[in-house]
Amino acid sequence: MKINLNAKLFLRTVVLFLIFSSILNVNLFAADSTNTTPAPYEDDEFPQGLKDLRRFEIIALGSMPFVTLDVNIAYAMGKPVFNCMQSGDWSNYTFTNPLTASAEYSSDEIKGVIWTAVGISVGIALTDYIINLVKRNKLKKSTYQNNTINIYNITNDEDAIKLENPFEFEPPEQNEPSGEN
Repeated sequence: MKINLNAKLFLRTVVLFLIFSSILNVNLFAADSTNTTPAPYEDDEFPQGLKDLRRFEIIALGSMPFVTLDVNIAYAMGKPVFNCMQSGDWSNYTFTNPLTASAEYSSDEIKGVIWTAVGISVGIALTDYIINLVKRNKLKKSTYQNNTINIYNITNDEDAIKLENPFEFEPPEQNEPSGEN
């Protein structure tokens, strides 16, 4: 039986892989540990820009379903009003429930609802980012201003209480030894 060169190379590779994996398998498994809780993040582990970007993402994506529902309801209420205002005939005013399957929207109307909801969600996240940025800068500014020490003279202040200095004391009088013994 004749084995071609590719089969020999494949067998040699498999044998070498098995040898090396049996030698190196000592440290492949994690040590048993009773504590499985992860270590909490340090304050300086991530830059502030990444924290802000993550918060922006969470707020934008988290508000999207609620904003989409609100935009859908507002569009369903505004569409018949707008149509009646354009035609001038209010006798055909009908409100369809936007949450049922009978609410028929064209693909352009659906795109408009979704893009409006995306814009409002990004606006909410951007507003939150700006508010937090202003708060953080105000806190930094007040921290820098409060690092200075101001000394005020209170000698003429009526509400000031004079305290005795505990470190200022007079040594007791000592009797001088007399030369008589």
